[in-house]
Parts: sequence; structure tokens; C-alpha cells
Amino acid sequence: DYSDPLMTPYVVEFLQDAAAAGFTVPARVLQKSLERLREDLLSGGVVAWERVWGDPANHVRLAFNAHAALVLARVNQAPLGTLRNIYDNNRNDARGPLPLMRLAVALKMSGDQERAAGAAKLALGKRYARNNDYWGDYYTALGDRAEALALAASNGFLGEDQGARLLKLGQEAQASRWIGTHDALALLKLGKSLSGGGGSLSGQLLVGGIAEGFTSAGWFTRDLVIEDLRAGASLQIDSKSRYYLVQDTVGIPEKAPAASSNGVRIESHWYRHDGSAFSGDTLKEGEGLVVHIKVRASERMPDTLVEAPLPGGLEIENLNLMDSKQLADLVIEGTNLDEWRSYSGNVRFQEYREDRFVAAVSLESGGEVDLYYLVRAVSPGEYLIPAPYAEDMYRPELRAQGAPSAERLKVVAPTAAAP
Repeated sequence: DYSDPLMTPYVVEFLQDAAAAGFTVPARVLQKSLERLREDLLSGGVVAWERVWGDPANHVRLAFNAHAALVLARVNQAPLGTLRNIYDNNRNDARGPLPLMRLAVALKMSGDQERAAGAAKLALGKRYARNNDYWGDYYTALGDRAEALALAASNGFLGEDQGARLLKLGQEAQASRWIGTHDALALLKLGKSLSGGGGSLSGQLLVGGIAEGFTSAGWFTRDLVIEDLRAGASLQIDSKSRYYLVQDTVGIPEKAPAASSNGVRIESHWYRHDGSAFSGDTLKEGEGLVVHIKVRASERMPDTLVEAPLPGGLEIENLNLMDSKQLADLVIEGTNLDEWRSYSGNVRFQEYREDRFVAAVSLESGGEVDLYYLVRAVSPGEYLIPAPYAEDMYRPELRAQGAPSAERLKVVAPTAAAP
């Protein structure tokens, strides 16, 4: 099965955080995971070569080693000699500040204050030419800097002159139309690490002429619905310090998004079990369909997420519970589904959820992947057919919104005659 060792420190860190928050974590599982991290760290680090190679692999190895060192240092199990060796010999492999900041915190926890200060200074002071390149470490430049600053703020490495740096990062985040989940979490960590600083914030919020006074330590937030905005809303700050206003607008679109493509394309086609095309015809309860999704990438996308929401009235069938003979009887445009299942090696993960089909796939530049899943009509009615979409999980600007093969379908009871 596919695995990426770079994920191990994240899993162990999550277990540590859960234990620190009072949740029950199996002690043996946590200790075995720490032992594995220590072994990998002492051996020089590990890299999933099918994901990264060449110069990015050196960065990813450093990213793994620094993260493993930080996780181990939290429980006083980091080998200090190895940490010093990483700093002395591999610090220039970093293509972003986060590995060096993680290493700085690990060195500080392990007692080497001099190298810790050096790693932190390099993380915060060096200009990295990462831009929007993806180095296989689950971050963009935005998330990399955000988490590095969060660690710096939490561990005493963030100087008094970092206001401009933080403001610039916030402006970049606001200007980004798409932010991946991992980068969003890094920004959340940064906000949490900074929430205890600053002075008291006081003022009043006026909504429809009604004033709400507030005094808070550091920040003030309030959700306003459309009725509040129509009534008129304004904010008055009484404090004299410098503060920053962030406004987020959330809404539900009135119509489905148009088909689009940036770096990747996705299309879907629906078929009856006999192989004939389904174009929005009437289905009887119990009748099944095969959905074929094709995804093509114009650049390398090793971490592509594909989602296909289900229309109402249909349920998805789990191909893992079907035997080979059942699948062998299904042939779509010359493809035998049982044979397809055996050679779909670039499909890393598939899940048949209650309301959607989800897959994680690895795509090379110019490569494509075919995905198939089965649905069955279960509830009479007329339903819209949502379109599938694909996106790079860590560069969400690389995405495609597909178009449904038909706009709607109708499910009728078995006794009803299909037109």
C-alpha cells in the first residue's frame, strides 16, 4: 500500500496534542511511533521517492528530520548530536523557513541555545525563492511561512520588528482566492500563537442604530448576517494602539459554478450497465448506473483530490464489496471494470461516502487517470446532477470544475413505465 513517511511526524504530533488536551491516547501506540521516528531520524531521514526526487528531495528530507526532531524533543527523546549534525551540514537544503524553525525549536528544547538561535535567525532572515513552487512537503509558500511564524511566536524567536512581516502575510492570505486546508491550519496556528499578545481592545459595534460595547484582550470578532448588513453596521474603536481589520464574506451561490480548468481537467460520463450512455433519462428504483470520471493534468500533481457529489435519489455502491465476476460483467467503452481495478496503480485512495465519491490520485505532467464507481436509484423524484471537481490538495489554485453529463434525472417506482 502507498504510504509517505513525511506524514508520520504529523500523526505523532496530533497524538501528542490530543494527549496534552486530555484525550485518551494509547501509550503503546504513541511510544512505538516515537521509536520509529527516532530510528528514521538516526538513519538520516526518509523520503518517498515516488513523490519527490532531485533537489526537492533534499528539502523534503530536511523537512522530515526537523519535524521528527521537534516531535521527539517535546518528550526529551531527540538525539542532540543528530540535531547538531543536521544544522551544521543540511541547513542550506531548506527551500522555506519552516524546517529551520522546527529545527530551531527542537535545538532549544534539547539545550543547544546557540544553534537554536542560528536556525531561527536563518529561518526568519533569509529570502527564499520558493514562490509558488511545490516541494512535496504539503505546504505552499504561504503556509510554510505562517507555521514558521507561529512556532517563532510560541517559542520566543519572534522579534519586535515582525509586524510588517505579519501584515504582509495576512494581506497575501486575504488576496488568495483558494487556500488549502493545510495552509489554513497554519494560519490558524499563527493567529492562536499571537492571540495572547497586544493590548486591550475596546469600542462599540453599531448594528441598525443599536450599540454593542466591547472590551477584549487582543481581538474582537462578530458574525453579521445579511439582515444586519442591510440595517447598517459600523465599528468604532476607542483604543489608541494600531489594530488590523479582517473581513470575511461567506455565502451560498445561487447557481452551480461554470465548468473551468486550471492545470487539470475533469469530465464525467454516465452509463447503464449494458454500456449504453445515460443522458438524464428516467430510472426505475433499483436500477444501477456506472459513472466514469476522467482526469487529465497539464503539470505534475502527485496529490490530486477528486470529488463527485451524488444526486439526490441515488446511493453509491462500494466496489470493494463486489466480487470479480460482478465487475467483469460491466464493460464501459471497452474497459472491463474488474481489469481496471487491478491496474489503477496511480489511484492512491478511494472512498464511497454517503453523499459523494472521493479519490486521491497521483498525476504526472500530461498524465490522466480513469475512475469508475456504481450508483443505484433508491428514491423516486426528480433531481439535479452535480458536477465533479478536482484540485491539488496543497495547491488549490490548480483545480477543475467539471460539467455534468446531464442536468437532471428522474427516479420512478418499479411499476411506473419509463417514457
